[in-house]
Amino acid sequence: MDYSNLSGFKKEFNTFSFFNTSFKWSNNLLNLAFKPYSVYILTGEPNVLSNWWITIFARFLNKKVFFWTHGIKTKNKQRFWWFERIFYLLPNKILLYGNAAKKNMLELGYPGHKLVVIYNSLNHEKQLKIRKRLMPTTIYIDYFGNNHPTLVYVGRLLKAKKLDQLIMAVALLNNQGHHCNLALIGPKVDVNNIESFLTKQKLSDKVWIYGACYEEEKLGELFYNAAVCVTPGYIGLTAIHSLTYGTPSLTHDNLDEHSPEYEVIVPNKTGGFFKQDDINDLAGTIEYWIGLDADERKNNRTACYGIIDTYWNPSNQVKILESIINT
Repeated sequence: MDYSNLSGFKKEFNTFSFFNTSFKWSNNLLNLAFKPYSVYILTGEPNVLSNWWITIFARFLNKKVFFWTHGIKTKNKQRFWWFERIFYLLPNKILLYGNAAKKNMLELGYPGHKLVVIYNSLNHEKQLKIRKRLMPTTIYIDYFGNNHPTLVYVGRLLKAKKLDQLIMAVALLNNQGHHCNLALIGPKVDVNNIESFLTKQKLSDKVWIYGACYEEEKLGELFYNAAVCVTPGYIGLTAIHSLTYGTPSLTHDNLDEHSPEYEVIVPNKTGGFFKQDDINDLAGTIEYWIGLDADERKNNRTACYGIIDTYWNPSNQVKILESIINT
């Protein structure tokens, strides 16, 4: 992204590491504490030592400081937890991506008035325009030559995403008579033998290795016409992307491994969770979603739209920022 295209852009800061450690410093950041700004929004990274200093100086000068951060994703005390605790007590507010981090921090004793959930977002305005034009198409029927429900995976094809589990679950479902297709949309990264694996599973005609796609109109069509989006490994913004176009999202139940965006998944409404690394449970969860009738599918599509349009979008984030800046 070319930040210079942003209205009001000033400059970027050079950040470097201390002697190959995880500690970092951003040059010329500290000088901004003495500029005529009343509010500072910083990345909430305790290892960026320049963030400490500008926060301390700005607070001393009676200016507001907000950290925008993942916060604390687990209540288990990590190494140097005390260092992190002191850091998160410094700002006026901590802007968190999700409610789970807020819950963790409340239980760890952080003051509730400092914790503000600001969510995350994609290009919601553009996606809404596309969504209003979407309608059922025969994109999957034309490719597969059948009208079975199609599962979709969107993202880089990584081993960490455990796509082999998804393929085995699809094989299991088809063998049980619950016929379905699978579209894998994204560039291959470290998955090189997927075609031979499909042949072994006798699924070559049921899986579409679509490849990379960066056209939002086409992605909207692929999501909209799918029965459900499945990510067997960790999930992040894909969950928002999927729900934006009305497609429920499935992933595993080890929530600590996910990015905060998993919170858009409300079981039996906007998606679901299966037991991590349990192919039978994954297949069973998929079976539920591909078995919905038209009215049930319409209801969960509406639920998907609702949670994104209400919380996980830039307009809501701007409202939250305005409310805390002006108080």
